[in-house]
Amino acid sequence: MNFSLEAFKSKLLEAQPLKIHLKTIERLYQFYELLIQWNKIHNLTGPLSFESIVYRHCIECLALSELIDTECIYDLGSGAGLPGIPLAMYLPNKKFFLVESRQKRVQFMRTALLNLNIDNVEIFHGRIEELKQSENHISFLARALAKPQEVIRLVSDIFKTGDQLIIPCQKKLDTETLEINKSCYKVVVREFSKELKLNTAALLIARQQ
Repeated sequence: MNFSLEAFKSKLLEAQPLKIHLKTIERLYQFYELLIQWNKIHNLTGPLSFESIVYRHCIECLALSELIDTECIYDLGSGAGLPGIPLAMYLPNKKFFLVESRQKRVQFMRTALLNLNIDNVEIFHGRIEELKQSENHISFLARALAKPQEVIRLVSDIFKTGDQLIIPCQKKLDTETLEINKSCYKVVVREFSKELKLNTAALLIARQQ
């Protein structure tokens, strides 16, 4: 795969609504280079291509920043640090917790944080059910983790009023088809900036009073 810094930079600079600084683009490039190297041996994400890295694993991840309204973010089932690590580089003033139970993926994330000197991220090596409720308001991110109703079940003990749960989804998802108790949770589909030209949206879920 031809994955050059110049080609990567060109694509990200086209994502105008995100306004990504050049230094951040260079750090993101280093992260994805490391991911490509590890993925050849450990298959952390499945097959990678230039297009999948740019759009699915980068721009779609960074677009979630349009919905985050808390200072603390939990990336549930973070896997290879997606979307948590790219978002942490893009939002350096926010605090990220990457939740992952699989050893090899945790090892990759620790290597990435060390190599890129990312200091606003902590890794929780364990299961989601082992998390304790935080006093802070939290944005929970769940990308390719499970069905929305299953994600809600996993975080039910720590998901409080004032928190938000963000789950990438299809643009035309009908929320009425979801097996979610609407008297307990408010569920809406939020689209990203049109200029990003993404085919995805996100479920934004909040606990009702």
